[in-house]
Amino acid sequence: MASVLVAEPPRSAMVAAPSNKQQASGDAAHLPGVAAMRYNVRLHNGRGPSMKWREPWLLGLRHQPRFNPFQWQVLKSALVCSGIFAVLGVLTVLTRERSASDIALSLAICVGMGPAIALLTYIFYWLSPRKVDHGPNGIVIIKGESILLLPWQAIASYGFVTVEGEGALSLRDHAGVDHRVFLSDRINRTVIERTLREHTGLAPGLPR
Repeated sequence: MASVLVAEPPRSAMVAAPSNKQQASGDAAHLPGVAAMRYNVRLHNGRGPSMKWREPWLLGLRHQPRFNPFQWQVLKSALVCSGIFAVLGVLTVLTRERSASDIALSLAICVGMGPAIALLTYIFYWLSPRKVDHGPNGIVIIKGESILLLPWQAIASYGFVTVEGEGALSLRDHAGVDHRVFLSDRINRTVIERTLREHTGLAPGLPR
């Protein structure tokens, strides 16, 4: 399976202003337990000092490609799964004595499991919300089992756009491909812009 880059929070965010009691105990360099929990919640909600959020589910569904279980990738996955189950079915039949009807039924079940598994996998992928994270190598966009890494140096421009009244972050690479991810109202755009400036050296602005 592909590895997932994990965003590391800035060191400055890991230090809280110590109280008199913490100074006395010599533990001022660490966040208290409650503050750490609140910090993690802010991280996952996209309001903390890390560029990490989940695309609004209904928005993502509405703007992604239409549901199409007959595309080549799904059919290819169905063929591969059917082939594997067919081989397993043949091996099982060869090790046991069965009638012709039992053999035909077993092989039919094995072959039919391939499309069923491929369809369920595609439905899971299609319904999964996209998650955005960043690491030392670039921005990671995760959807289901699919992981897209957009390296920092591959980003030619970026900016905040409005699509059908909804806010989105547009990341355009040097090939001219526009990678667009929708934002919820809770997302702190200042944090996103600051992170992109630090890693790409670019100011926000998309060429027309």
